[in-house]
Amino acid sequence: MRAILKAEPEAEILMIGAEPHGPYMRPPLSKELWFNEDKTETSQLVFKDWSGNKRSLFYPDKLADISELGPGSPALLKGTKVTKLDPTNQKVTLSTGEVIKYGKCLLAPGGQPKSMDSLKPSEKNPCLSTRVHLFRNIAQYQQ
Repeated sequence: MRAILKAEPEAEILMIGAEPHGPYMRPPLSKELWFNEDKTETSQLVFKDWSGNKRSLFYPDKLADISELGPGSPALLKGTKVTKLDPTNQKVTLSTGEVIKYGKCLLAPGGQPKSMDSLKPSEKNPCLSTRVHLFRNIAQYQQ
């Protein structure tokens, strides 16, 4: 987003995401937060970076509500997914059925962790569920 605004300061940027919150750094979920013993910090999603400074997991960029979308003022539409991309007509369809027209589209679809059958709890090894954790987002980390 910063690079886009640097190149095009008047760009209208709308970020669309299925999660209920704004963009955040994923690596600290499985590193700094995972090993932090301070339950207050981990519940607030705060971690110490490599310099020892406390940081929020969330990026500090201010994102407006979609109703405030304007030139140079990025906005965030949370809790919905893009279900269809129509590059010919420059439109995306959301999981709500709403259609949004765009000038340029940058896809960053994220991903879901995949498990291996050998890591799933079984009669032979029922305790795997307490020893193996898969997560890709905050909700999975907090479980």
